Amino acid sequence: MEIAAPQLSRNRTRLLAMGFAMAPLGFVFGFINTAMPILLAAQNVPVHIIANVSVIAFLPTSLAFLICPILDVRFTRRFYIVACAIVSALSLAASILEYQHIILFTAFITISCTSVVLYGNALGGWTVDVLPSSDFGWLGSWTNIANLGAAGVFGAFTVHLVRLLPLPLAAALLAVVVLLPLTLLIAFPEPIQPYRTAAETFRNLFRDIFRLLGQRACLLGLAAFILPSSCFALANLVSGLGKDFNAPESYVANMTGIGVAVACSIGTLIGAPLCNRFSRGHVYVIIGMGGAFCSIGMILAPHTLYSFTVDLIAYNILQGITYTAFTAFSLDLTGKKNPLAATQIAVLTASANLPILYMSYFEGHAHDRFGLNAMFAVDAGASIVAGTLLLLLFRRYHIGKGPLTQPEIVIAAS
Repeated sequence: MEIAAPQLSRNRTRLLAMGFAMAPLGFVFGFINTAMPILLAAQNVPVHIIANVSVIAFLPTSLAFLICPILDVRFTRRFYIVACAIVSALSLAASILEYQHIILFTAFITISCTSVVLYGNALGGWTVDVLPSSDFGWLGSWTNIANLGAAGVFGAFTVHLVRLLPLPLAAALLAVVVLLPLTLLIAFPEPIQPYRTAAETFRNLFRDIFRLLGQRACLLGLAAFILPSSCFALANLVSGLGKDFNAPESYVANMTGIGVAVACSIGTLIGAPLCNRFSRGHVYVIIGMGGAFCSIGMILAPHTLYSFTVDLIAYNILQGITYTAFTAFSLDLTGKKNPLAATQIAVLTASANLPILYMSYFEGHAHDRFGLNAMFAVDAGASIVAGTLLLLLFRRYHIGKGPLTQPEIVIAAS
């Protein structure tokens, strides 16, 4: 049966609203990736300290899944989305006001990141509840575009506002920007009222995690994501390296903000046909190793504004490809009719964030102790070694044969 034109228009509007409602996640991540290193570097904060702050601030992306089941208890998704957005916006504003006090700044931005991760999970749970699976593809596209665009614009926007306006006014305006996407909730269908208790929800989470650890496919997926083959950790630190390349602060802010968003978006578009033609696991690992060669190129090239620009664009196009590959590979590993699908995806996503944290820490310390080239060498070496090991494991256990993996066969053989 054909869908009437007005109904089709409403569906498209709803999908756009649901996709772009994820923008607060991009706002906070863009602040941590782009604005934070620039603001701290301007105060002569060492790179290894900036790396430490980045690791702590992003820690919720790997650990928040342990508390996310609370989003399935008592209140509706709408309540949790609004509450988390308000906490995240206020904490972000507080971090801007205290960016010259490193401990308070770190505490506030970590709270903001934790809240926005919970926001994203609550929003994802609402969309899964009310949308048919046929809409998930377009929803994923709009969500990805919203995240990348919001991160790029907000990161650069923050630096300019902090430099041009009184700090309290800049902080207030940025908090309002984080809250603006809440207006899109008007287009959402009514959320489902949760019925489970907190005890039941958390008990099922840990039970499901232990069951997953007995599946070979999931274990290999965890290995692929926990190892630093495709983590692109330099993306968290590069905006603090402007002085190393004699790049003006405003140029670095624009390039690591808007420029990175455009480059990553191009990469996601390239990634789709690659993942349709080749094994998603192989695309994920091999493209990550390609990022290592960008780091090697930076060791060999002169540290100029031109080399900074070219390498940053190339590095982030490759990173964008891995965004697409990660999503496709994790869904392949999860398989169809998997009763543990939600838990498995949450665990795989958390594991993929883990190497970003520890590689940011190691690379930041390598920079301050041994210099810029040592930082690039650590990034490249870890990716090449981990990628080679993973390709051997994929070959040994027949993961990623053909364009699609075959999770049902792998799980049955476990």
